[in-house]
Amino acid sequence: MSEWVVPVITYVGIPTIIGMFIWIERKLEMLNNIKTDITRVESNLKVVCDSLIKDGTMNFDLEKLESYSPL
Repeated sequence: MSEWVVPVITYVGIPTIIGMFIWIERKLEMLNNIKTDITRVESNLKVVCDSLIKDGTMNFDLEKLESYSPL
């Protein structure tokens, strides 16, 4: 190998690999946060659906539905 190849690999390659590991870790953390949010929305949606079909009528309690809304 040439005398410049080893320093290039050392000074460019190793920091790039470390940077990629940090980037991947951040993306996995973001996916975990999204999973937590989706779980919360699913449980709230179930409560809303149960509230809608509880009576079997189309009379909705809007205040109750707004309090369960994920938005």
